[in-house]
Amino acid sequence: MKIPHDYYVPALKFRQGEYIALERLHDKHKDRIVPLLIIPPIEFDFEEWADKTTIDEHLEKSPRRLEMKWKGRRALIKLDETLHHKTLANGKFAVEHLFDKFLSFEVDVIPAFNLTDDPHYISRIIPICQRDKKGFALVLRIEDLMQPNLEQNILGVNDNFNTVLDQIDLLIDIASTSFADPHAFAKALSMKLNSLSFLEKFRSFIIIGNSFPESFKTIQKPGIDIPRNEWIFYQSLTSNLSKDKRRPTFGDYCFETPKFQKEKFDFRVMKPAGRLIYTLADKWIVRKGKAFIGNEDQQIEHCNHILSSGHYMGVKFSYGDKYIQDCAVGKVGTGNVGVWKKVGFNHHMTFVVEELASFHAP
Repeated sequence: MKIPHDYYVPALKFRQGEYIALERLHDKHKDRIVPLLIIPPIEFDFEEWADKTTIDEHLEKSPRRLEMKWKGRRALIKLDETLHHKTLANGKFAVEHLFDKFLSFEVDVIPAFNLTDDPHYISRIIPICQRDKKGFALVLRIEDLMQPNLEQNILGVNDNFNTVLDQIDLLIDIASTSFADPHAFAKALSMKLNSLSFLEKFRSFIIIGNSFPESFKTIQKPGIDIPRNEWIFYQSLTSNLSKDKRRPTFGDYCFETPKFQKEKFDFRVMKPAGRLIYTLADKWIVRKGKAFIGNEDQQIEHCNHILSSGHYMGVKFSYGDKYIQDCAVGKVGTGNVGVWKKVGFNHHMTFVVEELASFHAP
């Protein structure tokens, strides 16, 4: 299945807030989304000073959840690098076990991996692709694009899989890039893409970016507007590409950092602030308050700020928008921090699908 250029590829950590946000999308929006779902690392238990779960337990529910939440639609699946070499009690590596289970649940998924991933890890994906016959997604970083032997490296992976380029979704992940000047970056990258003769041969061509701050600590109360520089970049990039050059599909990390917490940081001592993030055409409205726990009613104030901003999209726009209205008038509770990630992600993904349909309209 080719991913059309006017579809949307959100990169989501496969956690509760994210997959429920996907599930609560309207069907017409789900039909224009192919998510890149990233299986997170195993969390750490600070009381036991050990991993909270075994790898078997960590992966156990993911296939069933995806089958229930995404209902047969396609998804790209990428494992966090900390899981690449973990083995289960049955002796299988994590990626082998996971895709065996996906197959048993008849979930429409294809594996995604980085061009620079460990060759031993990539070798475990080869038999999965040969069995499922759905191809794979190859992820490039910006530094990969700048390598003089880029085409040779890609063709080497292609030969290992004994496939053809039109069975590969090429995904360029520029999330680690600075978007300080999105127009200048778009111009520079368009020059590189214009010079690549093989882009047309891939099944799909996707660019995923992220410009939301890595840490919420950098945002001052009561909040600010943050430019959506990855979207500004995408619009500028498409205008800078040659007329005969293929247009990429847009993707982002919503308003989440792509990184997982690698250090053993004790989240029990964290006091996350109450927040509400609302996506608009070129910016996010970000509201930040006091510590969430003990001050849950601040979310009502955050909701009222959105309702009175002049930018609120209405209760019918998305599940997230309805929740904001309902919370403001007391129809639903203030939930927890995860609820507001779900609310914001659901609105964001709905907004981006509508935005892309308008941007690419004839």
